[in-house]
Amino acid sequence: WFLDAGKIGEPGKAVTKTTAREWIPRAVAGEIARLIDLGRNNRALIGNRPLKESDIAVLVRRNDEARLMQEVLATLHIPSVLFSTGNLFDSHEALEMERVLAGIADPGNQGLLKASLTTDMMGVRGEELSLLIEDESGWETWLVKFKNYHELWNRRGLMSMFRELLLKEKVLARLMGFPDGERRNTNLLHLLEALHGISIEKKLNMARLLKWLSEQREESSPTVEEHQLRLESDENAVKLATIHKCKGLEYPIVFCPFA
Repeated sequence: WFLDAGKIGEPGKAVTKTTAREWIPRAVAGEIARLIDLGRNNRALIGNRPLKESDIAVLVRRNDEARLMQEVLATLHIPSVLFSTGNLFDSHEALEMERVLAGIADPGNQGLLKASLTTDMMGVRGEELSLLIEDESGWETWLVKFKNYHELWNRRGLMSMFRELLLKEKVLARLMGFPDGERRNTNLLHLLEALHGISIEKKLNMARLLKWLSEQREESSPTVEEHQLRLESDENAVKLATIHKCKGLEYPIVFCPFA
């Protein structure tokens, strides 16, 4: 499954780093797909059992390389999970949570509402947003929705309100459409749990909870154990991990595409 320089570059010329970076993940993903297919047909075994996705690990140096591998694997419909021990509040979902909650806390603020709607969580894209703003009835529908979420948050608390939002706006299903959808949903639900807990513990209203969330997202905020990223389910999924985070771990099959 190695790369043939003559097939991916110009004859007689060295393969550039950019070209190699584009082709290496494809080659690795293709080999992983081949092995998985052999396992499904009982032609590749680990001991006495067929090889499966969770027997395979891809070790990389940086998180962006892991995300690149995850995207390429997704194009071949191969499930994968990214192992990370970062800070929950450094995640993309923390930024999106802050934007959505800010829009709900002040539903009459058009700028905050726009920022909320254009998150991956809510799924309204740029051109769609422009059309929505021009459509008075469509824009009014969102205003009413966010006012209702605001009132529900006031009456029954963050957890009840956000569960309602997840259900009505189909947030979890939408995020699962991304290559790292399981990771996004894991982070989002972890954030909800953390915010609910601190709002009860410190009796925080909307404004104070948003201030607390903003402070946690600042670079100077320390990472406490309960705010470390949780692992996604790794059952029947290829494992993606940075080399320094997998010391002491063993995997039946390991790829190091960027070593």
